[in-house]
Amino acid sequence: MMIQDMYRNNKWKMLMCCIMLNRSKGGVVKKVAPNFFDEFESALSVINGDKDLMTKIIQPLGLQNERVNRMKDLSEWFINNKKVVTSDDLLGAPGVGDFTIESWSVFIDRIIPEVITDKEIRRYVQNAVKSSDIIRSFSKRIYEAGEFNTIEGMDYIEAINKGIEIYDNVFIEKLDEDNAKYVSDKMAFIGDQIDSAIKKIMYDRNSRRAIIVFNQDGNEQNCSVCSHIQIRNNKIIELVYQRSQDVDMLHKDIETYARIACRFCEYGWADEYFISIRYGNIHARYDA
Repeated sequence: MMIQDMYRNNKWKMLMCCIMLNRSKGGVVKKVAPNFFDEFESALSVINGDKDLMTKIIQPLGLQNERVNRMKDLSEWFINNKKVVTSDDLLGAPGVGDFTIESWSVFIDRIIPEVITDKEIRRYVQNAVKSSDIIRSFSKRIYEAGEFNTIEGMDYIEAINKGIEIYDNVFIEKLDEDNAKYVSDKMAFIGDQIDSAIKKIMYDRNSRRAIIVFNQDGNEQNCSVCSHIQIRNNKIIELVYQRSQDVDMLHKDIETYARIACRFCEYGWADEYFISIRYGNIHARYDA
């Protein structure tokens, strides 16, 4: 799993990782980054942070003095440009080159550029499975295995106890603005539960597991979700049970649960994730 993907929940952290990755190896950065963000968790903390401590933490990467200067400059730019939304907004930022812009395009914007110059990002994209292909295949299974039903006057195909599996090699494509807001709101809504689950694993390393429970429709009780997180063999395993869902919502579900898994990957506990989502019932609109 690429480290830019691990930190895609936090745009500033992803930018810092790009500086760490420049002329260094990903495996080393994966060990250094969690230690760095333990001490410096925000752009402001880097700007005001102890330069000697920063240098000491990232020393294994080499070129530490140069990296620290770039981190401070880019962090200050980031704070002064809070409306950074797409990779185009990075043009002219201090120390930002093709690698950082390509990383932002792929892992933040979720858009694959026509030309990718970095060989590692290019390899990731070439080997990735598109989320739309997985959803299309799963939807076909629902239509083949489901039964005709009418819900609130509308015709549906409904299937019982069906599941979909997502690995970290799945490229989750860009959501439209409304759906992206839905996922962001959902992550904010369950943010405290995610933080509590992270702390449980952090302070109870023997069990290395935690549970997140919430309702998919906010405070409504008609769509409960239980996400069981565990760490096994350098992998985040997320087992999700959701009472019901519509096929049209799958893209948002996949993005939400992948972002939850990435939150745990940030701490260096695992290098990959596997997500199994099981729906009590799944339905799709029926087109005669």
